Amino acid sequence: MGHVVVQIVGDGNTVLADTPHLLLTRYLNRRLAEGENRGDAALLSPYSLAVPLVGRETVLADLWTWMNGNSRISVRVVTAKAGAGKTRLALALCEEATKAGWGAGFLTEGEMVRFRSQQNLSFWGWNRPTLIVVDSAAARARTLHDWLIELADQVDQGNPPLRLLLLERHADPAGGWWREAFGVGGGDTEAIARLLDPVTGPYALSGLVEPQERRWVLASILQRIGSQVRLPEGPSFDRQLAEISWGGEPLFLLMAGLVAARPGFGEILALSAPDLGLIIAGHEIQRLHDIAESRKLSKPFLAHLAAYITLCQGLTHEEVEAAIEEEQAALRYSAAGDLPEIFGALADALPGDPGIVAPILPDVVGEAVILEALGASRAGAKALEAVCRAARRSKDRVIPSLVRLAQDYGAGRPEPLAWFGRLVEEQAADLDGLVFLLAQLPESSLVFRDLAVTLSARAIELARVQDASETLAQLLNNLSNRLSDLGRREEALAACEEAVELYRQLAAARPDAFRPNLASSLNNLSNRLSDLGRREEALVACEEAVEIWRQLAAARPDAFRPDLAMSLNNLSNCLSALGRREEALAACEEAVEIRRQLAAARPDAFRPDLAGSLYNLSLRLSDLRRSEEALSISEEAVRTLSPYFLAYPAAFRDWMTTMVWVYRRRAEEAGQTPDLDLLSPVEALLDLPDEPA
Repeated sequence: MGHVVVQIVGDGNTVLADTPHLLLTRYLNRRLAEGENRGDAALLSPYSLAVPLVGRETVLADLWTWMNGNSRISVRVVTAKAGAGKTRLALALCEEATKAGWGAGFLTEGEMVRFRSQQNLSFWGWNRPTLIVVDSAAARARTLHDWLIELADQVDQGNPPLRLLLLERHADPAGGWWREAFGVGGGDTEAIARLLDPVTGPYALSGLVEPQERRWVLASILQRIGSQVRLPEGPSFDRQLAEISWGGEPLFLLMAGLVAARPGFGEILALSAPDLGLIIAGHEIQRLHDIAESRKLSKPFLAHLAAYITLCQGLTHEEVEAAIEEEQAALRYSAAGDLPEIFGALADALPGDPGIVAPILPDVVGEAVILEALGASRAGAKALEAVCRAARRSKDRVIPSLVRLAQDYGAGRPEPLAWFGRLVEEQAADLDGLVFLLAQLPESSLVFRDLAVTLSARAIELARVQDASETLAQLLNNLSNRLSDLGRREEALAACEEAVELYRQLAAARPDAFRPNLASSLNNLSNRLSDLGRREEALVACEEAVEIWRQLAAARPDAFRPDLAMSLNNLSNCLSALGRREEALAACEEAVEIRRQLAAARPDAFRPDLAGSLYNLSLRLSDLRRSEEALSISEEAVRTLSPYFLAYPAAFRDWMTTMVWVYRRRAEEAGQTPDLDLLSPVEALLDLPDEPA
């Protein structure tokens, strides 16, 4: 087949005629020139490169280590919540890679589909080191799965390194889109796992920890817009910023700077992340209104269309023209303006790559515009029908948009869940459609907890009817976790027991494919039984899980040692609950040793887990009255977790509160003074209880 030319849009490379090729983009058309300002949203868009990247030197260095690794083909998943700067980080990596002679850029959904249909990747070659970035990976999990299988099967053709960097807000290796992309069992899953780095889960991108980094971000946006506002001086401001849920997230810091550029920082720190998003969205809607007024078009209709396009994550020119006609008829905007005039206004307001009208970015701003402007009026029914029309045009893009919208604004607004629920109703008879919907939902999302259970139950009914055993087992296992989160323990146990039985049957027929699934479901079963106080049964299930993981880890340590450590940690808890303290200590010590080794190789991926095992080890040592050792290990647990707590106080608050309380208690028991230099920055963000939770 020959080599495929990798084209970086905007760099002037040439695509050879009749040669299969892959088009990547660095979104050069979306960048802002020095001093250019197309509104607040454009300044905040990661693609505009409006301000320098701050505080990511260590992460970029780690990514370069991965890029220059020995693997010919390697895949890494980077996750972070909204505002952490995943896309901006990937753009910076692409810039560095391009300067180093790599072919590097983002792979759009349309290009992924086009290239995937053009040729089989098992015969694909690339003529220079190549970095491919896939944003919003959850929505593309199915296509990614097929690509990865073919790449894993590719014989070594002497090609340069190929790196796939997948970006998403969430990724749970036990379910969701991760399983859909990387497999749930079988030889294909084993082959794909060899491409993953690390095989066990995503690389979690933390927030900015250092006060100076946060100040640099705020100052950079103020400087970019020429604001005379200056940051408050002194540690008090830094402490306040650290205590805010969004205080370590680069995007929200930039948004706060834009908002503060008008009245100053007096009341900015009292705003929530949704507040900031809605304020910036108001600025963006006003910009759209100004464009409409200057062209004598309907202001609400132009804003409605911009929100519609954003919900669809961008549309081609042909799709935009069709949407204008459909929305004009549906909303009875016959006097809104001629189609060419409306299209021209949208293309100018939302410039994208050639042939594309872009969505409003960043996501949290675009989502707020959707909430505020999508309906032709404030009537909820009209907005709901517009969402349904958009989904019929582009379901696979609209559904992930609604999931993100509900995550970011669902706690305070009813529309996102109502819109999502309507789409669920329309998928009620489609098992594949329901599985796709479930794959987009974060496992830990409070917003979707009840709806996810209802959706899972419906999918399980269809899987039973269709005798889809593999899908049914996965659905039951995930449902068990969701029911447990809701406190419905008996139902959670019943679902897990059925999942274990199904995986036993599948593993008996295909052990190489399904023994990992069986071990995972047994570990879940142990937890479900423990929740109900059935401790002896919980221990039996956990011991079986540990034995399977031990055998798997002996054959493939890189793939399964993290699972073995997790299961040993649980085994220690089960043994401790039964008073078998020496055995509990031995299991915990083995878990700590494995996680030490993992954390030494990949700190950001495994140090939080190591902190958890260290905390458990301190408890086991205390149970055996080995006070000095318990104190030392307890201090190490706090020290290990503290950087992550300082970056994400909300995510680690409960865990850190318990660890600090136990550390202080251990020091008191040993008659020693705890390390106050360690505790001071941590306790400044904590409200310590008299007893741990």
